[in-house]
Amino acid sequence: MSDSLPIFNETSAYSLAFVAFIGVVAVTASRTLLPKTASWQDKFTFIWLAFDAGIHFVFEGSFLYYSLFGRQVNTSSGPLAQMWKDYARADARWGFADPTIVSMEILTVLGAGTTSLYVLKKLIQDDPARHYWIVVLSTAELYGGWMTFAPEWVSGSQYLTTSNAFHLWVYLVFMNVIPSCYFSFGSPSQQPAVTPAMSQFTATSAYALTSISAVGVAAIVATRRLLPKTASVKDKFTFIWLAFDVGIHAAFDSAFLYFSLFGRQVNTSAGPLAQLWKDYARADARWGVADPTIVSMELITVIGTGATILYIMQKLVQDDPARHYWIIVLCTAELYGGWMTFAPEWLSGSQNLNTGDAFYLWVYLFFLNTIWVFVPIWLMFDSYRYIARSLRVLQKAERAKKA
Repeated sequence: MSDSLPIFNETSAYSLAFVAFIGVVAVTASRTLLPKTASWQDKFTFIWLAFDAGIHFVFEGSFLYYSLFGRQVNTSSGPLAQMWKDYARADARWGFADPTIVSMEILTVLGAGTTSLYVLKKLIQDDPARHYWIVVLSTAELYGGWMTFAPEWVSGSQYLTTSNAFHLWVYLVFMNVIPSCYFSFGSPSQQPAVTPAMSQFTATSAYALTSISAVGVAAIVATRRLLPKTASVKDKFTFIWLAFDVGIHAAFDSAFLYFSLFGRQVNTSAGPLAQLWKDYARADARWGVADPTIVSMELITVIGTGATILYIMQKLVQDDPARHYWIIVLCTAELYGGWMTFAPEWLSGSQNLNTGDAFYLWVYLFFLNTIWVFVPIWLMFDSYRYIARSLRVLQKAERAKKA
């Protein structure tokens, strides 16, 4: 995109000064609220979290105000609106309430913002359970960073201004701390959602559910072969879920990526797995047209979470408690992905979702997605209990040594 306005203007200066002011407040809060005996790591963590929460609530909170209920930054007024208009010169999506960006910011403000405050409280109390929530927060923010830019890279970066040095290096790179590379997998032409006039349950639907069941059976067999017989029921269930999870990612999600990159899309592909995805696309049309948000999410799902799952399975076989750290990372990413799958649609009127068909609604859209909500939540709760208990015992022992 081209921009005829100056590289750096008065609004840009105001924006950077406001960001710096929040940084000063964060440093002051650290000196006021943390004990002088706190380590430099804890002080740095506190400053970052206070700065993080301030940015989320002040800046991104105002973005949500300007971008919900039919509003958008481009038609709003006021100092913070002018700041966002300036940022929208670097990334135009922030100016017209792009559903993916708004969905991400809802989770950032309400989820990451409140989590930052909770971790700050735990830091002041010197509660080691904070480390659990730091992992959750950091994973979510890394996922958010990916979902901010990956849809643009996948679709050709048409909304990013990379020709303006200030916008590129300050707003896009420094403010987001991401690589300044440019790549594109092609720009597939999207088509409006069309609900095919087909029966609710077809032979392809049966093939899809049978294939998913086969992955589940393979997961159970793998558990019996790889885990020791003395493993707890909880560990066996966790292993079965992880094996099932990675099987779905490797067999189904990777096939979707194959059909959706380099100019391809499911709707114009052939083969058994393509037919399966065409059937799913009758429930959610975005999967048929290589929607950039969906493709970006699936890239990190297949490559990132797939590898993480295999690593956790190895740690389970070895009975290494370090697996709980990676379980938190994995589950946070999968919950974030679940939100980013549907929130953009909810914000834009769910025009691509087929909610009038009972099978597509309750089996494809509801059941096959909510299991990736409830199981991760349970795993996170279990890992929280283990990590918090272990860290508190360790802290108690260290304090006893010092006494």
